[in-house]
Amino acid sequence: MINEFHPHDLWHAWHDGGCVLIPLFLLALFIGYQVAEMLIYFARTDCRDAADAKWRRWIASPGEAGGEAGEIILYSQSGGRSPQTVRERFLAVRQARLPRLNQRIAMLDVAVTAAPLLGLLGTVLGMLETFSALGETTGNTLERMSHGISEALITTEVGLIIAVAGFFGLFLVRRQRNRFRKFLQHLENLTLQHCQQT
Repeated sequence: MINEFHPHDLWHAWHDGGCVLIPLFLLALFIGYQVAEMLIYFARTDCRDAADAKWRRWIASPGEAGGEAGEIILYSQSGGRSPQTVRERFLAVRQARLPRLNQRIAMLDVAVTAAPLLGLLGTVLGMLETFSALGETTGNTLERMSHGISEALITTEVGLIIAVAGFFGLFLVRRQRNRFRKFLQHLENLTLQHCQQT
């Protein structure tokens, strides 16, 4: 029979998990915040795939453009409509936006990679506690051994859960970043085509 889950089980897991659960909890908050903030940004921006007719209309009449894509279109044509100028403007847009996103993704990657390592640290500390208890002859040896084994297993489990969820979030963020980069390239090509036709 499967044991039912009770809210006080969380308190026991937190208590038995040892001091490593505190940095693991903070790391989970950091990863969740970073992933959520970047996904919200990508969800709100209009820099994504859409019908080319909309972008061509905005490129032909930049004054009608709106949103973040509109700002990029206006900026790309504000210095003139020569192909060289358009390429330079889009290069400036990429240099202004993509490195910041890449830096945040790299920082998120480090945090996700650190989660199982912190869990492993908790495992080592728990096993040291267990071995220390084996060497004593006091009456609370079994209790200390139990606590050490609990700490070792709980921190490993929590670290792996955070890492798996973090890798999934990192995959989503990278996919949205790649879509944003492809959109900028596509918008640049459409703008260059328009410049060559006029």
